[in-house]
Formats: sequence, C-alpha cells, structure tokens
Amino acid sequence: MHSVVIVGRPNVGKSALFNRLCGKSAAIVDNRPGVTRDRIYETVRWKNTTFHIIDTGGLFFNRRTESLSADFQLEIELQVDLAIQQASLVLFMVDNKIGISPLDIEIAHKLRSFNKLTIIIANKVDHPDQELDSSEFYNLSMGEVIPISAKHGLNIGNLLDQIVNLLPKKEGFLSQEEPAIKIAILGRPNVGKSSLYNVLVNEDRSIVSDIPGTTHDAIDSDILNNDQLYRFIDTAGIRQKKKIDTRIEAMSINQARYAIERADICILMLDPKDGVTKQDQIIASLIARAGKACLIVLNKCDLIDQDHLEAFEAHIFDRLDFIDYAPLISIAAKKKENTSAIFPLLQQLHEIFIKKIPTPELNKFLQKAIQEKAPPSPGGKNAKLNYIA
Repeated sequence: MHSVVIVGRPNVGKSALFNRLCGKSAAIVDNRPGVTRDRIYETVRWKNTTFHIIDTGGLFFNRRTESLSADFQLEIELQVDLAIQQASLVLFMVDNKIGISPLDIEIAHKLRSFNKLTIIIANKVDHPDQELDSSEFYNLSMGEVIPISAKHGLNIGNLLDQIVNLLPKKEGFLSQEEPAIKIAILGRPNVGKSSLYNVLVNEDRSIVSDIPGTTHDAIDSDILNNDQLYRFIDTAGIRQKKKIDTRIEAMSINQARYAIERADICILMLDPKDGVTKQDQIIASLIARAGKACLIVLNKCDLIDQDHLEAFEAHIFDRLDFIDYAPLISIAAKKKENTSAIFPLLQQLHEIFIKKIPTPELNKFLQKAIQEKAPPSPGGKNAKLNYIA
C-alpha cells in the first residue's frame, strides 16, 4: 500500500491535517513544538483508493527550543527521514498566514535531496478570499500549491482528489486492507516498550530513549510473520494520575486506553527490578476489563540475577491474579534475547481469543455455576436462567 507523509516545521498544522484526513484524533494536536515525536500511521480510503497517511514531528534543524534538547531534535529529524524514504508522496505543509519562512526554505532544500513527488499544502486559509495569498509558495519550486484549512475542512476534498490522482497506479494499490491481529504494547514509562516495538517491527520507528515519556502517541506498524499480518501499536506509558503534570501526557494516557480498545491482544511489559507496582495493577485491570487477551513480558531480564527473576516469576500472579490466564515470557529487548518466542505466543493467544464456544458447552458451564451458587432471587422468587450464548 502507498504511503503519504506530512512534513513541515512545527505548528503549521500537520497533526490537524492528519486527523482531518483519517477522520479521528489519532495524533495529539497542541501548539507547543515537539508534541508529535514519532511517525504516526493511519489508513485512509478515498474514492475506492486506500493509502497510509503518516504524521511526523516538526523539523527544527538544531534551532534552540526550551522544550526539546538538540539530541531529541536530531532523533525527530531521523524519524522524518525514514518516513520520507518509504513514502510515495510528500505533503509539504506551510503556514499561509506567515508566508515563506527561513525554515520552510531549509525544508524545501532537504526534500529536493529525496527526489520525491511533492505537493505544498498552504494551511490556515480560513476563508476562500485568502487562497490567492498561497501563490507565494510557488517560489519554493516544489510543485503544486493547494490552499486548505485543516481546522475548518476547507479544500480537503480537493486535496484528497489530488493525492489519489498523483499516487502511482501499481498492482496492489487498490487492494483492501488485509485482516491483521492487532497488538497493543503497554506498560509504565521506560519499561522498554519502544525497544520491543522496534525489535518486533524490525525498524526504528519509535524514538528510544531513557527519558520516561518519550513516546507520546499511539503509533501503528504492520509486520508479516509466517504468513500472518500483525499490527503493532506502541503506546505512551501509563502513569499514576498524581504524576501527570501536563495536558499532553494526560492525552497520551487516553490514547493508551484507546489502543487497548482497538487491540485483540495486549502485551503488558513489566520491569522485574521494580516488582509489580500499583500502576502495573491498574494497567492489567484495564486490559482485563476490556476483555482482551494478554501476554505478560518481563523485560530487562539481563540486568538481574536468575534467582531474583525466578522469585519474581513465581509470585507475579499474587498481585496480578485478575489476569492469571496470561502466559509469561522473559526477554531482554535491547539485546533481542528471547524476543523471537513472542510471535508463536501471539499466534496461540489469537487462536484462543477468536475461538467460539458452542452453546451446549456454555449451558453446561452455566448449570454447574448455578449448582455451586444460585443466582439472587429478588422478592423471594427463584430467578430462572434458561441458557447462555
């Protein structure tokens, strides 16, 4: 399937356009630089054509910012480069109200080096009378300029028409999306979710850092393993409410909850050094309440001695008894130790997850449960349960 990437400097409206095109708030929208850090993927279908849309972080090119270090800005730039390399079409987004900025000129120069088909998207055209102002951006010599308002939806249909017309018509382009087993990777901040994610999808899509909270958005990646398509969702770490000190992180937690709802299987990552924390219990309870299959992954097992690990494994379900059905695996994600055993476990869990239990078998279970403990009988009358399905 073709990919279309949105690129531009901070706060030109990339995430707003991304959300407008995919029809939901998949990316966090905020006016602070650096809110979108990883590449975020969604699938868009327009006029019988399906493609991936990719949101990326704002490019700074080592300019000083209060919120992001120079190293982190370089990591964002790497993510943008990877997205451009795999894209069939680039949407170069600019701010129609401000006009051409020095940073826009630098980004245009960078895009030319990739030699990718490009459309300039002049955003923040709040009224049709302002569309003529966008002609200034032809001076960037990057191709057609389309004036839009991501916030108000102006000219979005025209933009989608242009995307569909420009994408190469190759075999498989119009194919329907293949069914995938959807996997959400969950856990407290800095337990190694992004490291595992990158190992499983075999690319550096998530920014891997020792700073807790470096994954802000729920991001997806498809991988084919033994003829089975998997869709992995790497999510922001879930913190206790008293530790959530910014609106952005609170929004990220809501997206982690949304990822649980989307998933067929949840991978709950734990750090044996810390034991099972209260926050681990909260995450596990969210998985259990959503009725999702679960795989517990003990990460960083190379950093603790074997006796400590065995003791932790033996008592883990004392505190996670409500997901005692979940299989357990120990790994070291950064060293790729035992990570190859994850895919067979996911396949087994999915087979259990989709299994349909015959009604007679369910009724036998119901009758046995009634014999062990009769249902409550309000008003002194016995409640009668006939069958379960």
